[in-house]
Amino acid sequence: MAVGGCFCGKVRIQYSGQPIASGLCYCLDCRKLTGSAYSYNFIVDNTQLTITGSPKEVAKTSDSGNHIRNYFCPDCGLYMIRPEL
Repeated sequence: MAVGGCFCGKVRIQYSGQPIASGLCYCLDCRKLTGSAYSYNFIVDNTQLTITGSPKEVAKTSDSGNHIRNYFCPDCGLYMIRPEL
């Protein structure tokens, strides 16, 4: 089981399965989110994912034209999850 959360601990994530896939992304949106040259992402089965707390949604149209939703902790601001790719 994998567990994690934001810096302040008000939003927590728990996953009981194995990632379906993982990889690095170098797109501009992911670089802006992480402040890095890339982001490490993994895809999981949502039925085995539990999120506690109240993350804030920020939706936008990506530079590629896709609609994306990102979830952040409203208190410490840490990026937590993107429900779809």
